[in-house]
Amino acid sequence: MLCKSVVFCFSLTLLGVSASKILAIVPSPSYSHQISFRKIWIELSLKGHEVTLITTDPMNDPKLTNLKEIDVHESYKIMDDLYQNTHKASRFQFLKIMTTAYEQIFEYQLSTDSVKKLMSNESRFDLVICESFLFEYQAFSDLYKCPKILISSLDSLMFLHSLLGNPPNHVANPDILLPYISENMNFFGRLHSFVHNILYKVFKWYIHFPQRHEVLKRHFGETVRHPAEILLDTDLLLINSHPIFAGIRTVGPNVIYFGGGNHIFPLKPLPKDLQDFLNDAKDGCIYFSLGSNSKSVDIPEDKIQIIMETLSELPYKVLWKFEMTDVIKPPKNVKFISWAPQQDILRHPNIKLFITQGGVQSLEESVISHVPMVILPIHGDQESNAMRMELTGVARIVPYKPNLNKEQFKSIILEVISDPKYKENCIKTADILLDQPMKGVDKAIWWIEYVIRHNGAKHFRSPVLDIPAYQYYGLDVMGAIFLFFYIIFKIPFWILRICRKSKAVSKVESKKKKQ
Repeated sequence: MLCKSVVFCFSLTLLGVSASKILAIVPSPSYSHQISFRKIWIELSLKGHEVTLITTDPMNDPKLTNLKEIDVHESYKIMDDLYQNTHKASRFQFLKIMTTAYEQIFEYQLSTDSVKKLMSNESRFDLVICESFLFEYQAFSDLYKCPKILISSLDSLMFLHSLLGNPPNHVANPDILLPYISENMNFFGRLHSFVHNILYKVFKWYIHFPQRHEVLKRHFGETVRHPAEILLDTDLLLINSHPIFAGIRTVGPNVIYFGGGNHIFPLKPLPKDLQDFLNDAKDGCIYFSLGSNSKSVDIPEDKIQIIMETLSELPYKVLWKFEMTDVIKPPKNVKFISWAPQQDILRHPNIKLFITQGGVQSLEESVISHVPMVILPIHGDQESNAMRMELTGVARIVPYKPNLNKEQFKSIILEVISDPKYKENCIKTADILLDQPMKGVDKAIWWIEYVIRHNGAKHFRSPVLDIPAYQYYGLDVMGAIFLFFYIIFKIPFWILRICRKSKAVSKVESKKKKQ
């Protein structure tokens, strides 16, 4: 009887599962961006959904029979050629470099035979999921007449939030490209944030959108919708971040934060040479990596020299992810590795400190591994990330631009390793990060299937998007109030003027009578 009940329940479960065809697009040539979503694609395919994934880093796992991967790995060549200049770039130059890079990447990827084939009438999908960095890929949803979801590996730009109806505030939530968080903004910061938001909107509307629209028309035809129109029609935005890293923001029900160590995989054994190196670090070891985008090999020579001298004077071993290990000879206590299994390294008990550039995935891995950090922010969201981590008490910042100070760098490294409060704060922060009612991946999948079940989520669309700006900011109401008080204030003067005029007329008439 029990066996029959189990079979019956299992049958009901199968009946409740509706397999769908999903097109997922993660075009960014960045391993950290790709790995953020891997568990989602894996779980969706294991649940029976047919997932077609455009990616720069395919998993090539034969066990995932419902996952078809379209490899656009060549995009890395475009990104690497441009990205190496970001170590010296100003904030404006970085934005210009990234805009150029993504435009070229978009053009290249849409030109590949595998992606072109998706535009044929033979292709049909029930949902399009697109990384927000190239949200224009959502044009595919118009082809298939299906709902669309944006997904991001870090908190989104203020511009994107505003186009989804989330209240933009340059003080409470400064843009992630700026070196501020709300807790530390002075008057100059508020002014900078205000001007940045205006100029960024001008850039988006009058430079970026027209350029991307031309690319879309070349590949999707002249009738393709304007990028802004496509973006405004988004059903849902999934953000792989957590208030610990992104701060607190007011969002509508069409924005779902699902962060909390989603890309953390089970611990794996380290390669023997790394295991031996870390085991021998009796006094502790420092792990140094600038992530998958900001390569150590691109660090300017003067900064390389300062870093080398600083590390050589420390009483610890240092494991440094340096992409070209034959370029420079490291100090005796430093070991170069061209590739690093970062999650496994950080969970080794002898790791005392992580020197990082401040990417969200690296921060999560470090906090969850209870390893405090010294952060060298280089560009993008890294400065604001670093400030939030310093405020949380799990890290200290060492300014990377314009100059790196050796004595400051050394003293901060020694402080973070020797002061137990940094590790204690990591433990507390990790407990908060992981204490959630359900796993982030499960939350993301539930919402993905929700959009499929209801053929979209337009019912979550913010009414703000349909309210004219003069009404949203209350300009008509303020104008009416101002006019009301103006009239009330003016009435006595009008009466007085009329009275004076009538008196003057009476005097003139009386004079005429006397004459």
